[in-house]
Amino acid sequence: EDFIALPPMTVRSPLTTGDAVGAFRRATGAAFGQSGAGDLAELVGIARVPRVEGDWDWLMNALLMLPTDALAVLPCRLRIWDPDAPITTQQDVDDAMWDDLEAWNRRFDELQIEYESTTSTN
Repeated sequence: EDFIALPPMTVRSPLTTGDAVGAFRRATGAAFGQSGAGDLAELVGIARVPRVEGDWDWLMNALLMLPTDALAVLPCRLRIWDPDAPITTQQDVDDAMWDDLEAWNRRFDELQIEYESTTSTN
């Protein structure tokens, strides 16, 4: 466990529903209501990840190809509790969450394809 002690790394980035652009990545978020459902939003952020310094820095820089950009995608759902609404079953909730998860996975795949198409050399 103590064989290789990699240096700690902190990356910070503001998240937005607008455009986020880095040196290698680009993403566009979606405000509530823009993704088709009024209670869904997508926050995105691009952070520059600098080269690290310290013990084993050459390994970490090589493995992570630093410096580079880090992409953050945060799907959000805004729910307002209505005490008069009918109570749904756990299966209904699970099904809805699964559908949302599949939609966010497709969106992340789209962002990855977009990234790959902007970085490929022809």
